Amino acid sequence: AVEARWFGLDWNGQRVTLHDWLQAHAVPALDVYFAIPYGTFLFAYIGFAVFLWRRDLRALQRFGWCFLVLNVAGFVTYHLFPTAPPWYFHAHGCAVDLATRASEGPVLTRVDAFVGVSYFHGMYAKASSVFVAIPSLHCADPLLVVIEGWKTFGRKLRAASVLYWLAMIFSAVYLHHHGLIDALVGSTY
Repeated sequence: AVEARWFGLDWNGQRVTLHDWLQAHAVPALDVYFAIPYGTFLFAYIGFAVFLWRRDLRALQRFGWCFLVLNVAGFVTYHLFPTAPPWYFHAHGCAVDLATRASEGPVLTRVDAFVGVSYFHGMYAKASSVFVAIPSLHCADPLLVVIEGWKTFGRKLRAASVLYWLAMIFSAVYLHHHGLIDALVGSTY
């Protein structure tokens, strides 16, 4: 309700969230396109760490410690303020079903089927909790790359890192894993 009130759209006489509107207008090519940042985020962070290792060891140390603190803060928040992702809400409503297993959700299920590999299913089947939407660490970590890499990056890498962060925010919403609130809270972290 808060997501719809703050960031909603008026559509067919109803106030809906952005991710609801996007799901009603889903396109297979966009499913795959937005799955790319979501599916490669760990590789991006490892690549960034290697980049810093070759360029600026102090920055690598800061990035490592900040990455650790950011992710610990996220995990603590998940346990103090468990929040379901949009796909869960649409499948189960507001009922808390602790027996529900983590899932890649409907969009990434379509992507796995489209490419013929259970990449996202394999990743999310191992997740320990469903209620980890706020903060979106998928959105927090790329902003950390932007901030920590800013001094070391040239113009092109700065632009690429900002675009990756923005793509991750839109991907998180499009893929039905986060709302804009989740992305903003994650980015604030």
